[in-house]
Amino acid sequence: MKNMIKKLALIGTMALGTLALAQASDTQTLSINVDTLEELVVVAGKTQSDSITDPEVIKAGNYQKDFDTTLRFTTNANALRKVVAAASFSAPQGATLQASILAAGFSTQAGTGPTQDVTLSTSPANLITGIKNVSAKEASFKVRVSIPDTPTIAGAYQVVITYTLMAQ
Repeated sequence: MKNMIKKLALIGTMALGTLALAQASDTQTLSINVDTLEELVVVAGKTQSDSITDPEVIKAGNYQKDFDTTLRFTTNANALRKVVAAASFSAPQGATLQASILAAGFSTQAGTGPTQDVTLSTSPANLITGIKNVSAKEASFKVRVSIPDTPTIAGAYQVVITYTLMAQ
């Protein structure tokens, strides 16, 4: 009987040990979704103007003026981005109006700027390439507006430039 009690005690201890070792588990999943952020703002030189009133300048023609411009851009896209520029032109009938972005003096805090002047047209032209994961970086440059007619034709001239941050 003593052996039987010892065996029962041993079985009881093993059963309690097994219960103590029993466990339950579960998992938790935490997901974070970050939206794509793409910002591009003209921070300096957004609206500029000039007037040609000097008779000698009007007679000589071949007017050109450089306008200082600064862009600020941000992207968190995990892919290369670029900034392109396209222009629309308004000029008196028979007049010629041109615009280009000068490579000389072009500076950018991110990406690569042009190595030669960028002639603007209605088709987008690459301005800055190789942009990736940047916050509030700036590019500064000059936009040259030219009226090559001699003499300069009277009237209102306007260049509207659209800058776009987009996939490369």
